[in-house]
Amino acid sequence: MPFLFKLKGSGSELGAGLKHAIERGWLSKHESGTYVKLMPPGEDLLTGKLHIG
Repeated sequence: MPFLFKLKGSGSELGAGLKHAIERGWLSKHESGTYVKLMPPGEDLLTGKLHIG
């Protein structure tokens, strides 16, 4: 909600950001489409390095 109200982002920008994060594997969309969750840690998706431990 801060993105929409505090930062004055639009609904289409939020949707595009969610779509991008899901495509990159950062978020997982529930099959119902009603919520998303963060994916577990592992490979750093920004650097491509694997984090173990």
